[in-house]
Amino acid sequence: MAKLFILAAIFFTIIYTSYAKVLFEKTLEEFGYEGFVVDTDSAEQCKEFAVVLENTNGYGFVTLVASFAPNNIGSANIECFFNNVALEKAYAKDFDCNSGFCKYYVPIESSLLKKENILKICLRPSKSIVKITLSNKSKVGTYSMGVFEKQNFRKCIVAGKECVENYKAVLGEDVQVKIILKNSGNEDTDVLVYAIRPVVPEDETKKELGNVTFRETVGAGELKELYYTVRVKELIVFNLPPAALYYADAFGRRIQIFSNPITITPNEKPDVNAILLPKDEFDGKLSVEVAVSNSSGVELNNVEVMLSGDGIKASPEKQIFSIAPRDSKIAKFTIEKNTAEEVSCLVRINDYNMAIGCNSIVLSKKETNIIPFVVAGLLVLIGAAVVFFYLHSLPEE
Repeated sequence: MAKLFILAAIFFTIIYTSYAKVLFEKTLEEFGYEGFVVDTDSAEQCKEFAVVLENTNGYGFVTLVASFAPNNIGSANIECFFNNVALEKAYAKDFDCNSGFCKYYVPIESSLLKKENILKICLRPSKSIVKITLSNKSKVGTYSMGVFEKQNFRKCIVAGKECVENYKAVLGEDVQVKIILKNSGNEDTDVLVYAIRPVVPEDETKKELGNVTFRETVGAGELKELYYTVRVKELIVFNLPPAALYYADAFGRRIQIFSNPITITPNEKPDVNAILLPKDEFDGKLSVEVAVSNSSGVELNNVEVMLSGDGIKASPEKQIFSIAPRDSKIAKFTIEKNTAEEVSCLVRINDYNMAIGCNSIVLSKKETNIIPFVVAGLLVLIGAAVVFFYLHSLPEE
């Protein structure tokens, strides 16, 4: 993680030549107000300011400019109310201090922004910070700016039409990682996205080596997708760490947010299934189909499909084909019904030295030839009739 911060510092020196636009901005001094001071003995800690906004579009902020005595280490805070609604509380330790004065940016909900407003600021000292001075250089403004939120910055692994955070891969598979980011703000913004790949041997292709960075301009309201590839090289479960997003906000602050991690679980062999289906019956023959599905992310080559069963006669004897990732193929066969009582199938994936079977279909049993029995029966009946008539033809004694 420390490496991310070091790289971010380097990248920030070469990007972000412009920030967001100021739509409206005025200091308390420009509104005609003085700053004020509160210490631990002050009876009054709050002061109200009438604020007229000439532009209520965009994102509103109160920029607090203050000083703390003896320093900003402690529990003291400054609390703002905009049109009687409490805003984010600003603690002294969170101010950015430089040259004696400290700054903090308090966001204002857009629903609170009106043309005429009342801003109330309360200075609250503590035992360790005994005095707070609010400068009249503090200001209120509205800005157009890019906004990137953690819930809109995520990464996942492409699995067909889906994109998942937990993925079952096959050893040797090239996994496609997708990074999704959305600028929910109202200004085009330059960003830098940094991701880490597992390091692989130097004899692999360059696209598999080291880390990956993207420099992008993301339009206002735009959803952008970025892609890179990771090769699965070991049979161990591993997590790809979060991707990092860096950009500058309306005040030139360098913002960084991190995506979710993703988990890859490697398997030695692909997930393959087969099912045997009867189709049409004609002239003592039956046509069947074997549907073979490849649920993995790798292409299967040299897939052999054949029917099995005692004495079975099938045409063709076997079929060989390839199956694309997350796809299926159908092998068609014709069998003679009187050659077997039951039929199943066998699928071999030679590249992975694996074989799978499928369900069985019961055929009609072999028919028995009854003609000899019929002829024998008739001969017996004829013989019996001859004896009967012969006996009745003899004279009575």
